[in-house]
Amino acid sequence: MVHHGVPAPPGWPTPPKRRGRGLLITAISLGVAVSLGAVLLVVLLNRGDGSGQHTASGPAPGSGAPAVASGEPTPDGGTPTVPGWRAYRTGSGGVFDVPPSWQVSMETGERGDRFPKARYQQGACGNPKQVRGVAYPDGVEITDPRAAVDHVVRRAATAAVPGGTPQVSQGPVEEIGRGSFYTKATVSVPQTGSDSCAAPTVVLHVVAAEATTGFTMLVVVGDQGVPDAPADEELARIARSFRYDAG
Repeated sequence: MVHHGVPAPPGWPTPPKRRGRGLLITAISLGVAVSLGAVLLVVLLNRGDGSGQHTASGPAPGSGAPAVASGEPTPDGGTPTVPGWRAYRTGSGGVFDVPPSWQVSMETGERGDRFPKARYQQGACGNPKQVRGVAYPDGVEITDPRAAVDHVVRRAATAAVPGGTPQVSQGPVEEIGRGSFYTKATVSVPQTGSDSCAAPTVVLHVVAAEATTGFTMLVVVGDQGVPDAPADEELARIARSFRYDAG
């Protein structure tokens, strides 16, 4: 998948610039305050900075802390809601939990803000720039949380099918507690050629969490229909872990 970004609203991270297309999610490089690239996440995420695999380093004996891969930022989101996962804080007061099998890096947006980006299966199909899943903070200048979630889904779906009409199946926007609103959508990706690495569908999980002023958002995207795709249940769990914490 390849992600295309759009300008982020004031106070949110600036999205990544377009860098071409791909059928796998590619590691994105977003712009600060958040925004899967601020808006368009999905099928073709921007090529990011990621390098190869990290060597896992375990926690200190008896510490009970989740393992953090060598070179990854230290989790700063407090106690994760999912035992054994790592909690990371976004630049907009949001916190989300990341599974041990996902890699996390800190990204710098065009405005200099720093925010975490989580990736799954970086190096898929032998391409160090490609990933099968990604989670990142996002934001829009829309005050109604349901409308904001719908808007981000539409943007992401459009980015997934550049120049075409995306076939999107979206569930209802539901309130999931803590002032958060969630939805899941599935995007069918037109297949070109016989690329066995190309995912036929991409799933989007979008959450808007009530903040002190407005809402902060998280987008979780994953390829589906390929052997090394992330489990949809895990993608949903990452999204549903998102909460606001002023710190």
